[in-house]
Amino acid sequence: MRVLQVNKFLYGGAGAETMMFRTADLLRAHGHEVSFFAMQDPRNAPCAESKYFPRGRYYGAEHGAIRRVRDGAASIYSLEARRALRRLVKNVQPDVAHLHNVYHQLTLSVVDELADTNIPIIMTLHDYKPVCPSYTLYTDNEPCHRCVTGTPIHAVKHRCVKGSRAASALGAMEAVATRVRRTYHRVDAFIAPSRHIAAMMVAGGHPAERIHVIPNFVADEQFAGPGMRELPDQPTFLFVGRLEEVKGVDVLLAATRATGGAISVTIVGDGPLEPAVTRAQSDGVVRYLGRRSWEEISQLMDRANALVVPSLWEENCPMVALEAGARGCPVIAADRGGLKELVTHGYDGLLVRAGDADALAEAMLGLGSDIARCVRLGRKRQVVTATRNTAAVHATALIELYEAVSVAKQGASR
Repeated sequence: MRVLQVNKFLYGGAGAETMMFRTADLLRAHGHEVSFFAMQDPRNAPCAESKYFPRGRYYGAEHGAIRRVRDGAASIYSLEARRALRRLVKNVQPDVAHLHNVYHQLTLSVVDELADTNIPIIMTLHDYKPVCPSYTLYTDNEPCHRCVTGTPIHAVKHRCVKGSRAASALGAMEAVATRVRRTYHRVDAFIAPSRHIAAMMVAGGHPAERIHVIPNFVADEQFAGPGMRELPDQPTFLFVGRLEEVKGVDVLLAATRATGGAISVTIVGDGPLEPAVTRAQSDGVVRYLGRRSWEEISQLMDRANALVVPSLWEENCPMVALEAGARGCPVIAADRGGLKELVTHGYDGLLVRAGDADALAEAMLGLGSDIARCVRLGRKRQVVTATRNTAAVHATALIELYEAVSVAKQGASR
């Protein structure tokens, strides 16, 4: 089978890119051909199809006002991306297209082009964009479902996109246009990494029969062997992720301070809250390492009492929680969204009330003083991950979906 992977970035970064590259490797390992479509970028991985890619589009202030205005005008619908995809499809002739993160740079114009060419379309729901203009279902310091069942105008009222009324208006316009044109109804199947995001899609009016729950997976080589974990004498906890409000970074800092130095917390990542984390390190509250490679992160997981995922927004299926499980590292997670599906309280980790720094501090102190419990929870977490989130399990479900959608598409076109 010839599979076209579509994502606006073709270089490592967030969870969408990680899953795209892992999916490509998985498909090749099972004998399938893989091609890519993305925007041009000097950071892209080498790719034979890069000559077809549309030019890169960027929206940060560092790229200048004129360029941002030009690119912003094409952030809702890109004819350039659609034409570029048309040329690639004509040359590659894929049997199925698998979409990941296409918004703003490639835009949903790629859906129209693929649908008009009668190519089966599968889209992985890496975030809540189909039902939320700001991706996160989070505004005014709490989860928000206003736009899921209501009008996207709420995004403008609450300045949900980058805290800007203009950016929020653009996001709302895109959402309205997509709903009016029923663009998502041209997608043949959605992959929901969690039951929670599947439920949000159904609540937003998307047909349940097109939504298939297939959790993310961990590569075989990421699993730890026996005896890999060695917990230090000082109770140590680990946070890995983007340093921003929705990830609960401020909650983690407050919880760590509340423990009075009884535990050690290591933070890995970068983002807008980096200054706050750096100050906390200067105060001796945490150890901050910035960005680190997977090899370094895996070693940190092997020496941590638990990974902490204190997110305030409703996480989907965060890769870091699965990766911790593969190492036999238990997880302390907030009780929201897909995290409640990944962690069973008291069995393979702990769930704490989202936003409650005192509850998080108590959970860390509890595991910090009970090594035997850490080991027991970690072993259960690894067993659960090895049962639900392996490459083999994912490959079976994914390829069956590809084949089913392809057969259904062929039948409908007769």
